[in-house]
Amino acid sequence: MIGVLGPEGSYSDIVRRKLGLDAKFFETVTRCLEAVEAGKVEKCLVPIENSFGGTVYETVDYLIKSDLSITGEVTMRIRHALCTAGKTGVIYSHPQAFAQCRRKLRERYPGAELVPCASTSEAARKAAETGQSAICHEQTGRLYGLEVLETDLQNGDSNVTRFVIVSRERLESGDKTSLVFTCDDRPGALWEILGEFAKRGVNLKKIDSRPTGVLGDYVFYLDLEGSPSEENVRNALEGVRSKVRFFKVIGSYRVLGEF
Repeated sequence: MIGVLGPEGSYSDIVRRKLGLDAKFFETVTRCLEAVEAGKVEKCLVPIENSFGGTVYETVDYLIKSDLSITGEVTMRIRHALCTAGKTGVIYSHPQAFAQCRRKLRERYPGAELVPCASTSEAARKAAETGQSAICHEQTGRLYGLEVLETDLQNGDSNVTRFVIVSRERLESGDKTSLVFTCDDRPGALWEILGEFAKRGVNLKKIDSRPTGVLGDYVFYLDLEGSPSEENVRNALEGVRSKVRFFKVIGSYRVLGEF
């Protein structure tokens, strides 16, 4: 049983089906993660990054503060459709979907009211209830009795979302590792830390930052290739740990596939 963002038909749910797992649905990403922490489900599947919308901060911020760990990654090509129950004056969707369709929405539906929902499947359900429209997967639109008015509404063909499996379990090895740290506010501090990876040939796949609540102070989030089971990665992480104020690995994990 895996927790996913519901209701039925969300992109998380579509990925879950492709993995062949049974689902328990939750209203938000945060509630999916809370359910794992509380032991209501063993693991959950949540989005963490999109090639157009960027980082899903709801996921990253929770992982920074919790003891949960990433244990797997799946990527999926996202194809958004405009699905309607008759009217397009109001369009429901998840904020990430709006970001991923911004250009075509501006061009084709400039007068529409964009109403955010917790998931694209919740948006489809709202559209069906109100006689309006939603941005969601076309299968989801049909699931809720909507007509597919337009397909491929996303900004480009390279629209891909990374989903991660999150668990209380922690793996010792994997294809990738994610970590967070804070460092001193001084010239060259971040350069010195990143140099620990460069001099050992560790490839960084992503770097991002999140506010700590203190102006000018940030938590840095990194994805890298490899895991601490490899000597160069282990030594790089030890070097980073010696240079920072706060350090936490939030998962070494397997890349499970692309859909």
